[in-house]
Amino acid sequence: MSKSISISQALRQAAKLKSQISEARTRAAMSLNFVSGEIPPFDFLEQTDNVSLLQDKLIKLKANIATANATATIVTGK
Repeated sequence: MSKSISISQALRQAAKLKSQISEARTRAAMSLNFVSGEIPPFDFLEQTDNVSLLQDKLIKLKANIATANATATIVTGK
């Protein structure tokens, strides 16, 4: 079932997803640089999988935003 949201809500969601992607990328990078013999702070594969999942969501959301923008009409002269 699809849920209707406003374009401004969708743009806020997109910004949140971008932030989450950035955070997951940072965590993935942190998992590559750690002291020998210690456990990495984050699991690299888990973080890269999370980045992929979030990017897929962002792509779908951006496509929906573009569609909504293309089909919206603006009334001028008021």
